[in-house]
Amino acid sequence: MNDSLTIWKGGKEGRTIVAGNSTASNLIHRIMLPPEDKKHMPEAKKPQLTQAEIELLQAWIQAGAPFSSRVIDLP
Repeated sequence: MNDSLTIWKGGKEGRTIVAGNSTASNLIHRIMLPPEDKKHMPEAKKPQLTQAEIELLQAWIQAGAPFSSRVIDLP
């Protein structure tokens, strides 16, 4: 996931982000998998997201996942 176009395109398993619906977003689904699951993001050997970081991603997606705005400026 290097840029917004790649994120919006998704992959063979579906859309990475569903704007306005974090529960339908593959990104959130993979983050929430157990670390030992091979589909978990990020890989088990890499630093894991904190609960606050996960909540921030969920809020950003719920707000429409705007790439042109700062998260702090979202409602």
